[in-house]
Amino acid sequence: MSETFQLGRKAAQAYEAVFVPAFFAQWAPHLLGAAGVRGGDQVLDVACGTGVVARAAREVVGPSGRVLGVDLSQAMLDVARQVRPDLAWQRGDAAALPFDVNSVDVAVCQMAMMFFPDPVVALREMGRVARRAVAVLVPAALAANPPFVRFSGAVADHAGVSARGLVTTYFALGDAQGLAASFTRAGLRVTSTRTVTARTTYPSVDAFVDTEIDGTPLGDGLPDGVRAAIRARCRSDLVPYVRADGALAFDFREPRGGRLAGLSTSPVPARRPDGSPTVARRSRRFTRAGQASIRLYSYAHACICRDRRCQWLRRR
Repeated sequence: MSETFQLGRKAAQAYEAVFVPAFFAQWAPHLLGAAGVRGGDQVLDVACGTGVVARAAREVVGPSGRVLGVDLSQAMLDVARQVRPDLAWQRGDAAALPFDVNSVDVAVCQMAMMFFPDPVVALREMGRVARRAVAVLVPAALAANPPFVRFSGAVADHAGVSARGLVTTYFALGDAQGLAASFTRAGLRVTSTRTVTARTTYPSVDAFVDTEIDGTPLGDGLPDGVRAAIRARCRSDLVPYVRADGALAFDFREPRGGRLAGLSTSPVPARRPDGSPTVARRSRRFTRAGQASIRLYSYAHACICRDRRCQWLRRR
C-alpha cells in the first residue's frame, strides 16, 4: 500500500467503527461469492484493513477452513486483532507476499488494489500464492458517482488539491478497460463482465462527510474549521440525495458496465516474466483454457476468478 495512504491508530479505529458498517461490509459477501469460497477453504485477505472480509470469510469456511489477513498497516492490524483475536493477522506487503506458492486456496482483495504502487505486481503475487482462485474488488470511475464528485469538489475548494487526491484515490482504477488490462498483464484472461447497482445510506450529510474524511489520512490533521466548511458545502450540494428524514442515500452506478462484455484478451502465459510457472500442475487445467471472469459492480467492484467453476458468473 502506498505510504501516502497509511492510516494511524485513530483513523483505523474510525475506519472500523464508521466506514466498515456504512460501506465496506456490504461488499464482502459479493467478493467471497464470486471467488467461490466454500467450507474448508484456506483464504488469504490481502490488504485486509481492519478485517471485514476476513471475518466474513471465516463464517463461510467454517471450523475446517482457515483465514489469514495481511496488511502493510500495523494500525489496521492492531484494530483487526482487537475485533477478532481468534483470527490470524500478519504484516506484509502485497507486492511481496510472505507466503509460499499455492499456500492458500483463494486470495481476495477488497477496495485496496488502487492504493498499491503497482497493482499488476500485487495481482501476480496473489496468483502465485493462490492455487484455485483470485478475486479483487475496486471502485469504478469517480465520474460515475455524482455524490462523490460533489464531495471531492468541496474538499478541493476548502482543503486543497492534495486533499482532494486523498479522498479520490479510491477511484484510481475506475477505468474498466485499464483494469482489465492490468489483470491481463498479471496473467489473467478477461472473458466477461457484469454490472449491478448498490445503494448506500448515511444518517446525514455530515455523517457521510466525516466517514469519507476520517477513512483517509486527511482525517488525522484536518482543522475543525475546514471540516465545518466542507460539511456546509456538502449540505448544499448534496440536497438532491437527502431523504425526508435527513438521511443521505444514493446509488452507485457504472453506466458503461456492459461495454466489455465478450472482451477477449491474450491467453494466460505458461510462465510468468520471472520464469516461474503460472500455476502448479494441480490447477494448470484452469489456465490452459485461459479461463477467468471479470465482474464489474456499479461503483464498487471488479472481480477476477481463475477457476473453471466461475463459468456460472456468465450464465446468471
